[in-house]
Amino acid sequence: TEEHYAPIPLWATIEHLREPGQFVGKIYRLLKKGGRCIISTCHTVFWARVYGIHWRFLNVPEHLWYFNRKNLITLFAKSQFQYVKSFTYGSGHTSKAGKFFALRKRIADLSAKWYHSGDMIVIQFEK
Repeated sequence: TEEHYAPIPLWATIEHLREPGQFVGKIYRLLKKGGRCIISTCHTVFWARVYGIHWRFLNVPEHLWYFNRKNLITLFAKSQFQYVKSFTYGSGHTSKAGKFFALRKRIADLSAKWYHSGDMIVIQFEK
């Protein structure tokens, strides 16, 4: 077999791939038994909907795919991965300054983390 690695981290990668399913299958073959794949990608839940076309990660044509926890779990399960855990962070509040903005950003960022609604997701899978 090709098994060699554990873990395999993918930071801000999967959204750029033409064939993410094929890539996930290759990762599965490269991982040692019990190895983990940890990825981060933009997360299309709450903040993507709030900002709409002004969402900070709506980067076409660089981002070919957009994910949420549910469709990532489905994608990785097709290659026999098991979901381990995930967390989200970031509210997208990035462009303004001032005390009111700082307070609003802090509240929005904490809410995004608490309610698993951040616009970035880190998710872990195991072989």
